[in-house]
Amino acid sequence: MAGTLKCVYIMILIYSLCFLVAGGIKFNGECRNINDCYRKYTLVPYGYMRCIRGYCKLQRDVKFL
Repeated sequence: MAGTLKCVYIMILIYSLCFLVAGGIKFNGECRNINDCYRKYTLVPYGYMRCIRGYCKLQRDVKFL
């Protein structure tokens, strides 16, 4: 019984670490131009993303001076 619980606990830890790493890779927003942003974030409508200083940003998050 204790061995089974240890095995389940270890599996949960490994899966959670894999999801954490995969999530970090998925949301890497580096870009060179605006088209890179739309290739990475396919569900965002055209005109809502900007490539600012090498990172994809939503237009509402960009502060214009």
